Amino acid sequence: MPAFTLKQEPGYFSEDVRQPGLEWLEQHPNHDGRPRPFWTEKRECRQDLRRAFNNLCGFTLMHEMRGTVDHFISWNNDNTQAYEWNNYRFANGIVNSSKQNADDEVWDPFQIEFEWLEIHLPSMIMIVRDDAPVDQRPILQDTLDRLPITDEDEVIDCRAAYYEGYKVGLMQIEWLDRMIPVLATSIRRYEAANPGQDLP
Repeated sequence: MPAFTLKQEPGYFSEDVRQPGLEWLEQHPNHDGRPRPFWTEKRECRQDLRRAFNNLCGFTLMHEMRGTVDHFISWNNDNTQAYEWNNYRFANGIVNSSKQNADDEVWDPFQIEFEWLEIHLPSMIMIVRDDAPVDQRPILQDTLDRLPITDEDEVIDCRAAYYEGYKVGLMQIEWLDRMIPVLATSIRRYEAANPGQDLP
């Protein structure tokens, strides 16, 4: 099952984001730089995108309270996509900045599955599973290599806090499904393969 599914664009989107954005581009044909961010000026846009991603960053695959609107096809590469709902991905701000214009070097959250990835226990490092589809492994690994989502201290510490909370009984696995689903599936795999053993 895909990690994320594209939700229908909000009713206001065309009038408040797409149309004024395309008009702005027409009025500024030689503009060099970021187009006017109507997606930010319409505050509800980011909130609706966050909800559409179930409060998860599309790249860290973890709960994200104050993420940003990532343009999967960057406006540097195609500014007409700056105002298209189906080009938006919800992403942690640092991750979004790190992605920059690498449109073809990172995974599309709408085209991956949580089960293709694993969080190694107990290191908390995210890795590509050996049984991930062969044709998907290069982009999965390229994304882990390019973005700060696998072994940076902040990411490791956050995963470790959830992991410890589960180990000591403060969190149920169903809560991890909502907050950090790759960790939840990794725990389930370990427990199924090692019945009766403590988590490492």
